[in-house]
Amino acid sequence: MTQETGTGKPQAPDRGIIHAGNDYEDIENGVLLDKDSNLQEEPTDDMVVDMAFKTLGPFLTRFGFGGFLGFCSGYAIKQASKIAALLFGVTFVGLQGLQYAGYIEIKWAKIKSDGVKLMDSDGSGMVGVKDLKYYMKRFIGMLKFHGPSATGLSAGLYYGFYKG
Repeated sequence: MTQETGTGKPQAPDRGIIHAGNDYEDIENGVLLDKDSNLQEEPTDDMVVDMAFKTLGPFLTRFGFGGFLGFCSGYAIKQASKIAALLFGVTFVGLQGLQYAGYIEIKWAKIKSDGVKLMDSDGSGMVGVKDLKYYMKRFIGMLKFHGPSATGLSAGLYYGFYKG
């Protein structure tokens, strides 16, 4: 299943195969291809663990416990923000529908001014980048308070949010 290159080294077939250290993993069929013998074999638990640590090992050793907690936090924040956006969107559409039908009257200007007063950390009368940075720093400070490595936590938080 591997293809020979001009250098005599095996090359992974184009579809469904990823390189995992010294072996090739066939994603679609769940088997490992030994690069030397080209024999297929069912993956054992040891093979699966070895491949996982070849892939995740550098991340885990560099960022450690703080990176793991940061990744989990970032992932959870991203998922929670998706749910919050869904709830806000559905609520807005529902309220606008009721307002359009004449059942209720909503003072959006009042809601906006109250929200700005709540979120305006620098007293400028508007929510800007400075306010968002302030709240982000407070949030990260809360996560780091008496906790694990700040570098690992921050990197993991970013990566978890990105992957979420």
